[in-house]
This record gives sequence, structure tokens and C-alpha cells, in this order.
Amino acid sequence: MGFTSTASKRLILAIAIAGLFGIAATPALADMETLLDKLHEKGVLNDDDYQEMRTEARVDRRSQALKEAKEEEKKQQPAPDAARFKMSDAIKSMELYGDLRLRYEDRVATSPADANFDRQRWRYAFRIGVRGDVSSDFFYGLRLDTGTYGRSAWVTFADDNANQSGKSAQSNKTNDAVAVGLAYIGWKPTDWLQVIGGRQPNPMYTTPMVWDPDIAPEGLSEKLNFKLSDNLSLFGTAGQFIYQDFSKPSTTDSSVAVGRQDLMLYAFEAGATYKLSETSAFKGAVNYYTYSGGQGVADYRSRFTGSGTGYAGNIGVNDLEVIEIPLEFRFPVAKLSGLVYGNFAKNLKGSDRATKAGFASFGDQDKAMQIGLSLGSQGIPQGAASGATYGSSAKKGTWETRVYWQRIDQFALDPNMIDSDFFERTNMEGWFLALAYSPADAILTTFRYGSARRADDNLGTGGFNDDSSGLAASIDKYKLMQFDVTLRF
Repeated sequence: MGFTSTASKRLILAIAIAGLFGIAATPALADMETLLDKLHEKGVLNDDDYQEMRTEARVDRRSQALKEAKEEEKKQQPAPDAARFKMSDAIKSMELYGDLRLRYEDRVATSPADANFDRQRWRYAFRIGVRGDVSSDFFYGLRLDTGTYGRSAWVTFADDNANQSGKSAQSNKTNDAVAVGLAYIGWKPTDWLQVIGGRQPNPMYTTPMVWDPDIAPEGLSEKLNFKLSDNLSLFGTAGQFIYQDFSKPSTTDSSVAVGRQDLMLYAFEAGATYKLSETSAFKGAVNYYTYSGGQGVADYRSRFTGSGTGYAGNIGVNDLEVIEIPLEFRFPVAKLSGLVYGNFAKNLKGSDRATKAGFASFGDQDKAMQIGLSLGSQGIPQGAASGATYGSSAKKGTWETRVYWQRIDQFALDPNMIDSDFFERTNMEGWFLALAYSPADAILTTFRYGSARRADDNLGTGGFNDDSSGLAASIDKYKLMQFDVTLRF
């Protein structure tokens, strides 16, 4: 209370004496000077003690008054601002995720009409998104990607630098666009049912032979999953995806297609997983794809030519009814994890597709097949379309190596959905090699190389890819090398 040791002892003694005399004394609350005056009048305190203790009491009272003033000032100050970032109480969780990728690439192709095509470039890709759960069994996801091409998020360094009307365009950003990569809402009312609407991650169990990993289909999907035992699970998927929209705002222009049905892709899947142990399992499925609507449209419903002369007729999706059978077997190899996988697909309308393209005698060119092998660190994601070589993990010290052989006949698959890198078109046959290693958590380095050739020299190579748009005719030989450094978060 600010008293000296001697004065404190005297005050305690004074309070005790005051108690004996029946004088009310609560030093923390009562008027201390009044108490001391009464003790002095009764002769309990001599003049020296009285003067010293009264001085100390006044010092204590001033200190107490100053303390109370500060506390009152704090009470009168406005409350600090609440947190600036607010979420609805209905949002149960939110996760920020994404990746930043840097790449050096060398893409080489040859064709009779265009001679050699050799494109070396530095590229980058960035994706950032949020995902999480909402109350009442709902979940959501939103992701922004660089690039606006559906089968690639990559942007080429300085590809838009040009002299524009005498003005320098150094470090231009014209092509460095950002687009919505994912935007979906899902509902999972039970452990065995999930429904998603919007632009969503590919729900099908497949491989890049049929679906480019960058494609995010738009529409609805329903997934079923039944665990029959600790070892056996069954799964099924149905997708209703809008391939091309034809809704038009005008009904007065005769050139506008009014009331035309959207071009739809319907996908169905039935499969099973059987676990032999924690480190070994079989997985397989039968997938079915068919198209509906969009008849008479001048782009995707244009008749697929198969000749390779010009792009317009090589993106048609007419007469496609595809059965796909992806399979894989994961097993331990010493302290490593091994994977053998494959994929087989057949177009049930391949003969009709070939006939309408003017190649009726090539109706048997209706199949696609892939077989591969992966070896890597235990515990990493590893599947026919997942693994470190596909960017699925980045844990320090882990690695994976992968190799596969693949052939796609000219009339077997949708040329707009196959992997735009390896090997980008139909009627191509070749092999692929990839190595991936994580030198640090969240950092992944990857090397990929592929070499392919035209499978049947009597046919073109169907399809189109922006990355090799300089080749307007069929590809004879094709090579691609990529080296990536990826930051995952």
C-alpha cells in the first residue's frame, strides 16, 4: 500500500487497538484519516506516530485514486474490433489448398505435311482453392486455376510478349488468365451415398488414356459405396455431364438454334475393391459412356473424319458408345510399394464411326489399351491415375517411378477427353516413363518422358490440342519431355 515497514506495523497496531476500543476499521474502504484522528484523540497514538501514519495514509489514498481512474478509463474505451474474417455458423470446416508448378518442356512431333515441330518452353501453373463441410451433411469446393484451356492449366512464359503497334509488350499478362477450375456443392446423407452438382473433380475410376487428369466435368454425379466386409467393398458411379450447352437468349434470329437439346455425356460405373492386407489390394471396374443430344451442331457433333486433314472434323463425338475396364493390383515389394495396372476400352459403335468417316474397312480400329507398372515408397497414394508422378503427394524422402505402354485406335475414344500430353491424339501407340522425388515436405520434383508413333499409317491421328496447334495434319512421330518442380499446400 506504499507504507514503510515501520509505518505498516504501526498501522496494523492502530487497527488492532481501534478494534479493542470498538471503532469500526476496514482500511481498504474506511476513511483512514478519520480513524487515525480518533486514535490520536484517545491518546493511543502519540504526535509523531500520528503525523507519520496520516502522511502515509494520504499517499496510499492518492495511489488508490490513480489506480481507480486508470481502470475507469479502460472501461470507457471502445471494445477492440472483432475478427475481420467471419464465417457463417453453418460452415463446419474450411481448408485452403493448392499448388504452384514450374516446368521446362520440350515437345517434338513430325508429320509429312508440316515437317518437324519442336517447341521448347518454360511454363507455370497455379491452382488455389477452398473446400470443407457444411452442416446437414453438405460439403463444397471452389478452385481457381491458371489457364482457360479445359485440358491444361499451364501458361507459357513470355508467349504473349510482342511488339504491338510499336509499343513494347515485355512481361505482358494477356495470356496469364485465371479461370474457375472447380465449383461444386455435394451432399452425403449416408456413408454409402454421395451426390455432387457443379464443375467437379472427375468422379470416375479411370486412367489418363480415357480422361485427361485436368478435365473437371460439369453437371451431376452420384456415387455409391458399400462395404460388405473388412476386405470387400463395392462402388458405383453415375454421371450426367453437360458436354456442350445450346441455350440461346434470342428467338427472333433464324440462325440461332432454339430448343435444341444440350449435348450430354452419360457415364456409368460398377466396381469393387478387395483388400488382401494393409499393403495389397485388387481394384477394378466396368465403365460405360454414351452421348446424347446436340444433333446437327456444327462443332462437336460434326462427323469425325479420321483423315487428319484439318481439325474441324477430328473432334466429332458421333457414334461413340464406349466400354472401359480399368484394373490395378497393389502389393508390397520389400519395404516398397508396387502397382501393376491396366486399362482396356472398346467403342461399341466403332464400325459405324469408321464408316461415317469414310473408312468402312477399318471398323476394327475401335479399341484402346494401356498396361503399366509403378514402384515407390510405402504409404504414398498409388493407383492407376494417382501417385507422386501425378502430383498426388509431396512428403520428404518419398519417391515413385512409373512406366506404361499405350495404344489408342483411331475410332476407339473421344479425342477431346484423352490426355493432352501423352499422347494427345487417337491412332497413336507409345510408352511413357516418369520419376518423382520429394526433397522436402510440400516440394516435389518430377521428370516425365514419352515417345509415340502413328499406330496405323493408313489413317490420320484424330483430335486437337492447343499445345501442338502448329500441326494441322497427322502426326507420324511424337516425343515429349517435361521436368517439373511443384510446391503443394
